[in-house]
Amino acid sequence: MRTNSRRLLTLAAALALAAPARAGQGPDAGSFQSYVFVLEWLPQFCAKVPGSAECGALATGSFAATHLVLHGLWPNQAGDSSHAYGYCGAAVDQKPLDNSSTWCQLPLPTLTDATRANLDQYMPGTASCLEHHEWTRHGTCSGLDADAYFSAEAALAAAVDDSAFGRYVTQNAGGAVDRAALLAQFDASFGTGASASVSLHCVKAGGESRLNEVHIALSPTLLPADQLAGMLIAPDPSDTTDCPATLRLLPAR
Repeated sequence: MRTNSRRLLTLAAALALAAPARAGQGPDAGSFQSYVFVLEWLPQFCAKVPGSAECGALATGSFAATHLVLHGLWPNQAGDSSHAYGYCGAAVDQKPLDNSSTWCQLPLPTLTDATRANLDQYMPGTASCLEHHEWTRHGTCSGLDADAYFSAEAALAAAVDDSAFGRYVTQNAGGAVDRAALLAQFDASFGTGASASVSLHCVKAGGESRLNEVHIALSPTLLPADQLAGMLIAPDPSDTTDCPATLRLLPAR
């Protein structure tokens, strides 16, 4: 499991694009209580999976080497710690293709040029067809058409990146940060107590804890990205911070 607002597809077009998925099985779209908005630290991902296509362009000083990037926007059901809710209306032949080696074989409705450009900026994983996976597993459950879904999450990624929190991450890329200081920047960006909506996830390696992902709990009703503070809610109890007091933002290699 790994957006600026744009024009939505017409209802007729959205239904036409979604029609093939309706032939399959899966839970009903819209049956969720929150979103988990997931950003990742790509140098850490590439340390684990260096052969991934997006890692080939991960050079020192590149955008993805110094900014949190987009993993996904997951409709979430309470208590669903494994995020099993997904594949809403997915065709029966799609689930077997949902692994990183065959993501590009999964369907993805056409996106506007503007949405595609924003997505490619904030989701380097598109080089590995990550957006195909994200749509099939998560986006289909959002109740949104694909263009609205990806436009929204790219706008959210841009809003976080343009905040004091995002700038603090960029300024400290490659170094160690104090967890409390990092979360304080989120409060400075989105209001006192806003960081209670954030769960930091780390990987232990090389004798240190390295930032892997940032999860932000959002209400099930999305607002424009410049109203991110108004969407923040308490995270699901199953999604808790596991980073210690000091964590490292692994540099690109």
